[in-house]
Amino acid sequence: MSSTYTISRFDEVDQQPSDTPSEIRFSQKHDLVGVSSWDSSMYFYTASAPYKLRSKIETTAPLLTTAFMDDVCLAGDTFGNLFIIDLNTGTKNTLKLHESGLRHIRIFNNNLFITGSWDKTIKVFDLKSGQSVHQINLEERLYTLDCHSEYIAYTTAGNNIYKFDLQTQSKVQLQSKMNYQIKCLAAVDHESFMVGSIESKCELINFNFPDKGYAFRTHKTTTELHSVNAICVNPKNREIIVTGGGDGNIYYYNKSTRQRILTANMYTPITCMAFNQDGTVLGAGIGYDWSKGYQVSETKPNVKFIKKDDI
Repeated sequence: MSSTYTISRFDEVDQQPSDTPSEIRFSQKHDLVGVSSWDSSMYFYTASAPYKLRSKIETTAPLLTTAFMDDVCLAGDTFGNLFIIDLNTGTKNTLKLHESGLRHIRIFNNNLFITGSWDKTIKVFDLKSGQSVHQINLEERLYTLDCHSEYIAYTTAGNNIYKFDLQTQSKVQLQSKMNYQIKCLAAVDHESFMVGSIESKCELINFNFPDKGYAFRTHKTTTELHSVNAICVNPKNREIIVTGGGDGNIYYYNKSTRQRILTANMYTPITCMAFNQDGTVLGAGIGYDWSKGYQVSETKPNVKFIKKDDI
């Protein structure tokens, strides 16, 4: 899996978060990029260069996740709170959804949102009614989560991987080649998703045809292994899968040929990534990724962008 092209110039936001970005998302309705941060704030930037800061919404605890849904932005914190931010008025409402950290928020079929927590639950909500429509009780703390079509894929502590069918309400535990902690997960299509681990490894898992799955090493040197911190899939060409690592590199891969087609070096650990809705821009949050444990880090957080024209 050799790289065919390397870039090192990027656009970046005009005002950086003061701590590491935890998640980045593009709004499908508003000209906005949303960034949740460990500094307990949501940052909203224009969705194209020069990526100017439009507003900053402060909360009461570090933010772990964010998502856009129509005219609101959702954000979750380390205490299990959900913040609902009205993008037209800037007002913020708070709901206590979980008993521990709200680790992931995902939008499902445009009318439901899914939350996954360290309190060992996944919940599905209807935003308009404000009601929970389903709850999945887990055996362990949730670490990663994504959804596609009619399923939710998630991992829990102990490297357990599950696929939950929302139509049949059935759960299947899946096998993995990972030996160490799974750090990230991204749904690829209606029958497969990819996971990345702290051991510099990615694995494509196909739950309908397991033989189509495969694993490969990435974000490694001859002497060091770096964590795969983020994975995302191009929404307009789902053959293109992108990984972001603790080595500061972003790699674009072709899923079918299994070839690396692009390297982007940002020199600082990648902590989160997302494409805009037409797949022409990739946004990446960079900062300290805790790979060296709890210590004061001199890594400067930032948010950078790769345009299709750069590739």
